[in-house]
Amino acid sequence: PKDDDASYGASVTQKMTEQISALANKRPSLNVLGGVNGDFFQTQTKPYTIQGAFHRGGKCYKDTFQDVVCTLFAILDDGTCACLNQNEYPSYKSRIKEAVGARMNLVENGSMLSFTDTRLEPRTVSGASKDGHRAYLLIVDGREDLYKTGSYGGSYEACARLMIAAGAYEAINNDGGGSSSFVVKSGTRYVLHNKPGNSNNTERAVFNGMAVVSR
Repeated sequence: PKDDDASYGASVTQKMTEQISALANKRPSLNVLGGVNGDFFQTQTKPYTIQGAFHRGGKCYKDTFQDVVCTLFAILDDGTCACLNQNEYPSYKSRIKEAVGARMNLVENGSMLSFTDTRLEPRTVSGASKDGHRAYLLIVDGREDLYKTGSYGGSYEACARLMIAAGAYEAINNDGGGSSSFVVKSGTRYVLHNKPGNSNNTERAVFNGMAVVSR
């Protein structure tokens, strides 16, 4: 497992348990508590690509977006977090320390947006409080009929309502489906804490993710 800047652009994907373990091993100054998967990505052709922008350790590795609906969850230089759309991104770009892409905007200014897509799917959602001092991460398992996950999934509306109830002022939809992964620290190991919507609930290798850490 890698935790190095050279991995970006090298068509490398890793399970979140591997990504989080590598982060903890190579950065002992951080107390790594767990993490979730991040941006949508494709592995059909090389180099593998993500859909949104990507910042790591204060360095911008990608500043373009595949589609108009692509968004971004960012940690800024003052330690606050924010969900950004593409119009907001340029004014925040120089202040971003860490950022992972997403797609649909679910909650804006404390209010749920309207959705025509009502499908129930496994979901990963990230959000921020109004003052940016609290981040919210949501994982919803799904595809019970196919993979016996214990859940049929969540719609955009259901996820938006959950995020608002938790206190989020803004929220966006990260990669879901079989990519949705919730990893937590258990003793000295990092273990998968959900049931991904894949055959045998196996964990999928993903492009990037978001770690929960304390210093």
